[in-house]
Amino acid sequence: MSHSISQFIYKGPHSQVLLFTMELDQYLKPHRALVDILIIAATGSLEIGEGLAKHTLNAGDHITFEKNIQHSVLALTPASFYLIKLAPHEQQNATHEHQIPIHE
Repeated sequence: MSHSISQFIYKGPHSQVLLFTMELDQYLKPHRALVDILIIAATGSLEIGEGLAKHTLNAGDHITFEKNIQHSVLALTPASFYLIKLAPHEQQNATHEHQIPIHE
């Protein structure tokens, strides 16, 4: 029986990164994430389902989902992808902007 393999690449206070490896035609049933997520195709091709919509990702492509959006993953070829869980960041000061110093 084939199965997808996932492993944690990074666990931090505001994000987690997992690497999934899937065989041809493997399918992750519809599910929801508790936080916003970013999926980046690393190798191969994937079909990402979002309700009735289908999105094809090839190596290097990405898609994002807000929390609680139901989605599924089908491997169209042997494939791997990064799943990045993005925890909400609280803004300490809504008017604060990140400024990059310019050297002249």
